[in-house]
Amino acid sequence: MGTNSPMSAVPSLRRKPPYDPVTRFAPIASLGRPVFFLFVHPSLPARSVAELVQYAKANPGKVAYGSGNTTAIVATAQFRLIAGLDITHVPYKGDAPLTLDLVAGRLQMAFMAPVPGYQLAKEGKLRIVATLLAQRSSLAPEAPTMAESGFPGVSIYPWVAVFGPSGTPANVVRRLSREFNAIVGRADVGDNLNRQGFVPVGSTPAELSELVKTQLDAWRRAVHEAGIPQD
Repeated sequence: MGTNSPMSAVPSLRRKPPYDPVTRFAPIASLGRPVFFLFVHPSLPARSVAELVQYAKANPGKVAYGSGNTTAIVATAQFRLIAGLDITHVPYKGDAPLTLDLVAGRLQMAFMAPVPGYQLAKEGKLRIVATLLAQRSSLAPEAPTMAESGFPGVSIYPWVAVFGPSGTPANVVRRLSREFNAIVGRADVGDNLNRQGFVPVGSTPAELSELVKTQLDAWRRAVHEAGIPQD
């Protein structure tokens, strides 16, 4: 099981990647997309991405954003560049410590998974202004996508899929792909995953191969354009 972290982030953030995600693996099937929301602290007078951008531009250098994973690092850097914002990056080792500082008001914004931010938003301790995925989430259907918010250029998003080693026999790939897609397509599985902030999305091996290539290209372009240093 592979995510955008080893398949997109590592090859983009390393000067000498330890593997080629396009040639070293056999794509089998996409499983879906983890939901990411753009959370802001309620002290900000921003109930939309447009209002957040307006506030940040009126207060250059005074808005701090946190990141607890590679998706948040690159997606926010891409958003910052497109919107032309002067905001301060504060990296964290995971969303848990980040959330504590965001709720306390030591940060003003962050892209994060729903847990635990979603419940904190329901309690009024945080505010959701957008979702990072291409479609709205059933958890917070009132939150628009970044494209709906006027920023279609934010093309980084998280995903999960199944791969085999390169050279896996084609008949094995086809069989596994059929089985995974059948499971992902079950209503009970979909309902369960959606409640946990995960949107089930199946695919053929060819479609997954294209996803890997297009997202890798988007990550590399975003890392370069945002000036994120490589290890």
